Amino acid sequence: MQEDRLQQVIGADLFTSTPSVDGLRQVLQFMEPHAQPLSTEQLRGIAYLNYLGMRNVHQEYRDQHKGKHPYSDLIRWIVDSAQSHADPGVFLRTIEAVVPPPPRPMAETSPSAPPRRRR
Repeated sequence: MQEDRLQQVIGADLFTSTPSVDGLRQVLQFMEPHAQPLSTEQLRGIAYLNYLGMRNVHQEYRDQHKGKHPYSDLIRWIVDSAQSHADPGVFLRTIEAVVPPPPRPMAETSPSAPPRRRR
């Protein structure tokens, strides 16, 4: 019984040759929240803000706000805004990966014409 199922999975066309518009839309919707990881500069900024927030200068702030990090709102904004600043190239590369390129026409060479020499 399991052999039949395995054979059906192996023999099935898992990836259609021409993706549908709905399939492409689903892929792009999945990619939207994952489109842009944090850049190196953003990670450095977050690390620096964490370092600044833990210094003794901000001890009074942490004591007044029940241990809350003074830059937590700014760090959250950097993380949340990474998606809105996503590079459009991420989506274009996704579309290019999903949609197969059109077939290239074969260049016709006439047998009677001699090949040209380049200088």
